[in-house]
Amino acid sequence: MNAATIQVKVSFRDQSVSKDFSVLVAVDDVRKWALETLPNTIPTDPYGIIFLDPATGQEEPIDANVTDIKDLARDGVNVLEFNLIPPIIKVFVNNTVCEFADSLQTGQSIKQRAIECGVHITVDFILSIEKPDGNTKVIGNAEEIRIENGQRYIAIPNDDNSDGDVNNQVSSAIDEVRSNFPDAQVHICPDGNGGAHITVDPIELGSPYAQESTWVGFQVPHAYPYSDIYPHFVRHDLSRIDNAVLGEGFSPGQFQGRPAVQISRKSKDSTVATHCVAKLLSVIDWLKSR
Repeated sequence: MNAATIQVKVSFRDQSVSKDFSVLVAVDDVRKWALETLPNTIPTDPYGIIFLDPATGQEEPIDANVTDIKDLARDGVNVLEFNLIPPIIKVFVNNTVCEFADSLQTGQSIKQRAIECGVHITVDFILSIEKPDGNTKVIGNAEEIRIENGQRYIAIPNDDNSDGDVNNQVSSAIDEVRSNFPDAQVHICPDGNGGAHITVDPIELGSPYAQESTWVGFQVPHAYPYSDIYPHFVRHDLSRIDNAVLGEGFSPGQFQGRPAVQISRKSKDSTVATHCVAKLLSVIDWLKSR
């Protein structure tokens, strides 16, 4: 080291890196170097940097007027120490805000953090991300994903009817839905009474809607096929190309903790009203004809 350089040490959690820098180097350049050098950091994430007072060892905010590290150098101090401050990324899991310190996560880590934030799920739930187009994508436990502020995730119980969570009639209805919508993801959430909440995603929309597709959710009650399948739910941001209101039969709602538009369509034909797939197809046809 010479008079024009000084040793810089940057720490993050239990790891640190050191290097001699020119005293004229910018503090932000030190931050960028540390992000690229330290393991377990994401260089593109908005980490902050904070100065450690050499006299007390306490963290000290860096004044906005400080640009070069020479402004932090003090007589008799041979090493400038800094800590990286991880960014706070806020996402929604089942409508609950969850904060993360790193953008690189897995399906498993998102669910674990959601549980810590008070979301009533378990780690074996199925996790999906709600994409900008309103459709969803399942995130596997080991699948890596870069989370972003404001993203919405949905966690639902694992689709496993082998333990008798749904009765035989409802199980048959689920099989019919899968058979009739082979290109869609069909998510099942037993309701605890022998029935089930079903989500089919995606369903193509077309004109007159601004969105190309939507998910459709509904409940098949334990009394199926002797009770009406009502109501149905679709994506919360459903809108028309002509900017007209959605109109009669549409209202704000929620499905399985997920913001939605509720579709209220009572079928006069009892054979349609009480048949899961027939009612779903009837609702889809009605939706496309508005």
